[in-house]
Amino acid sequence: MWRAGDRGQLDSPTHRAGVMRNHIGADPFQRLLVRCFAGNFPLQSHPAARYRTPFSRGVRQGVREHIHIMVMQVISVVGALMVLVAYGLIQAGTWRELDAGYLALNILGSLLLGIVAIEDRRVGFVLLEFAWAGIALVGVARAIRARRAARSLYIAHTQ
Repeated sequence: MWRAGDRGQLDSPTHRAGVMRNHIGADPFQRLLVRCFAGNFPLQSHPAARYRTPFSRGVRQGVREHIHIMVMQVISVVGALMVLVAYGLIQAGTWRELDAGYLALNILGSLLLGIVAIEDRRVGFVLLEFAWAGIALVGVARAIRARRAARSLYIAHTQ
């Protein structure tokens, strides 16, 4: 029933039907979502907010923020696993410190963790992760020099 007052026309059945019609269209999935979320769980104190669907602007922004947080978590876990696997394989004796796989995992893992640290604005971790990547790049330079020296020694020995 329509009530006059501080809410004005927003509480009239005609207005509610118009809001519902504008949001759901002909898609049955959207209709189902509106029935599940619209009138039963008010999102804000404003009466028209009851008719927001998961496709509304505020809800989409919240979902985007949640997805962003989850992506950052996945990136940080992948980066940490890369560094830990590289360290574990060194400790197990499977890799040596100048192996390409060890260096690649260290560099990529530390860069991923550095990206997450930048996103979280953690200056200490940014410094740590990019220093870790820089040290790994020094290892790459050492590995390249060692391979060139071994190749030139091999060529000199075979001639």
